[in-house]
Amino acid sequence: MNSRWRKRLLLVAVAALPGACLYDRSSMIRWVGSVELLEVDFAVTDAATGQPVPGARVEILSEGGFPDDRDGRGFVLVTSPGGIARKQLPDWTCAGKTSGLGFTDTFSLRPVTWWVRATADGHEPGGWTGTWDLAAETRKPQQTGPRRYKLVFPISLTKNGG
Repeated sequence: MNSRWRKRLLLVAVAALPGACLYDRSSMIRWVGSVELLEVDFAVTDAATGQPVPGARVEILSEGGFPDDRDGRGFVLVTSPGGIARKQLPDWTCAGKTSGLGFTDTFSLRPVTWWVRATADGHEPGGWTGTWDLAAETRKPQQTGPRRYKLVFPISLTKNGG
């Protein structure tokens, strides 16, 4: 009798699995929201040494649409002694989808699509590059706290005459 119940239970489980998967996929919820803060860091380094370049100017052009750049003129950031230029973007849009049983649960940030170039004393000016062209692994946001994320884009500069 014990063996009989195990077989029945196994049969019910095997029969229920496709139904559960079908339910999970058919009840997908797509959502849009915002994160409290997205920090965008540009890590400017010397191409030969890998050392940070303090005081580098990171010029950024966008086509507008950001709270402090509605007219699309762009802005300039200056790197810290550690070679980091940072832009903070409050209430940045995010989206995702969640399935009925939670087998699927995605999250993504609205892409940062800026044209960027860096210049620094003693270095050749970098060319204009789209943030989407910078190293792919850097586009993965790091969660730094509840509803807080950071993106880091590396930029290398070559010394004059180097």
